[in-house]
Amino acid sequence: MTDLWDDPNLTLSKIVLNWLLKKDKQILTCGFNRSLIEAMEHEVDKEELTHLLKGNRIIPDAYRIDREHRTVFLFEVEDTNTISPDKLKKLSEIWYRLDCLGWEMRVFLIDRYMHYWSILPLSKVWHSLESENASKRNPKDEGVGSDVDWEDVYQNLKRSHILGHDGWT
Repeated sequence: MTDLWDDPNLTLSKIVLNWLLKKDKQILTCGFNRSLIEAMEHEVDKEELTHLLKGNRIIPDAYRIDREHRTVFLFEVEDTNTISPDKLKKLSEIWYRLDCLGWEMRVFLIDRYMHYWSILPLSKVWHSLESENASKRNPKDEGVGSDVDWEDVYQNLKRSHILGHDGWT
């Protein structure tokens, strides 16, 4: 086995994935579709799940399937490629079907330096996609229905940062 530092194609993504793989021996980096089908083969029609996964083909950077807790964990390292809208749609389609079957799917987004981790809120993505397109707003609509305290959201995110509070005021 060669040292990671000797890899001529070393990327920050590889460093993050190496860290994840050392952290948990059950995390895998290939064979996601096959592993998910095997994990759920007694609970769902295999052909239906195969069709869903082929129609919504994704290749996560890493994943872990916890059969006991009926949870799929996906890890996406956002180094050179961020998650595209198409991949977001596919993830939400898979999430929806798993949710209907009593399974959970959690997606961790990790920046290239492992400093910032976030959770992709797939239920919100799913419901946003099924709603009317509201991606444009006219200035005359400004302030209508504004009930979000964005400063509170900001402060909560600061407090919940995975690496702890950094002393910001």
